[in-house]
Amino acid sequence: MDATGAERLRRRIEGHQHWVTAPAVREGRQPAADPEAAELEEILDGVRLYGREVAHERVDGRIVPVTRRMAKRLVDGAWETSFVEAEADDSGDSVSSGRA
Repeated sequence: MDATGAERLRRRIEGHQHWVTAPAVREGRQPAADPEAAELEEILDGVRLYGREVAHERVDGRIVPVTRRMAKRLVDGAWETSFVEAEADDSGDSVSSGRA
């Protein structure tokens, strides 16, 4: 296995270990493996963040690209899914819009 493959495997194992920290998973109320594990990109401050999706929406009277990411957080011992949005500013950089 090369270094890239080893890193992918390490991240996959790390993601699974994080998933099973939820009491709902250990008690069988949620799946034993994250159904969206293949799209998991990062875990930040305990929040699981998945791939990005860009759509164009009207914001403050203009059409702007809006990036959405699925996020999963532990809430009362179970993984809860939400969608985090960020809009691109005029330079094309992503800026958090504060919407979730």
